[in-house]
Amino acid sequence: MAAAKGSRARRLDARELATTPVADPYRGQLSDPYSDVAPPADVALFGSRGGGGVSVVRPAAAAAPPPLQFRRKAPTTVVTVGVIEIILGIAVGVLGLLVIALVNLVNNLGNSDRSFYQGSDAAYLLMGVLDLAVCALLVGGGIALLTGRLTGRIALTAGNWAVIGFSVFWWGQHQVPLILPLSLLVTSATALAVSYQRSVTEWLGVLPSPQPE
Repeated sequence: MAAAKGSRARRLDARELATTPVADPYRGQLSDPYSDVAPPADVALFGSRGGGGVSVVRPAAAAAPPPLQFRRKAPTTVVTVGVIEIILGIAVGVLGLLVIALVNLVNNLGNSDRSFYQGSDAAYLLMGVLDLAVCALLVGGGIALLTGRLTGRIALTAGNWAVIGFSVFWWGQHQVPLILPLSLLVTSATALAVSYQRSVTEWLGVLPSPQPE
């Protein structure tokens, strides 16, 4: 009797085990979204279902690469001011070198005692060194302005005002022809005024704040 009850219990357990569904071992894993439908033409599939290896479905039409962004061309006003400032800086630098060379030549070849002129010679030497510094400002500022940097206009402003001061100084010197400081004065003042035109300001990316109408 006991054996029959045990056999019946085992049969019930076996029937219950047979009717219990087996747990899916892949439940919760990533599934193929295109297992039942065809993949779109613009989707690449890696490790497709049919066969071993890796197969890739390439898009029908590859997207064109974005166009290259080039810096816009400098306005004519900017190019003109930049070139004029570079030429002006070179001219001022040459004048500074001539002043230094002249003072050195007079001190080395002069037979007379120049101890009385040491103060003026030192002033001319200082003027020549300052001319070289202004030359660096104008040439560097002109190049920076052509490349669209605001620091270029700042350097040009300082350099042009220095040239105007030098021109006023040399105006009263009888050793220098009047046409030379006058030309430098007019050129520097004109370039300084043009460098603050609206086209130059837009090129540098500095726009004035909107004004109420």
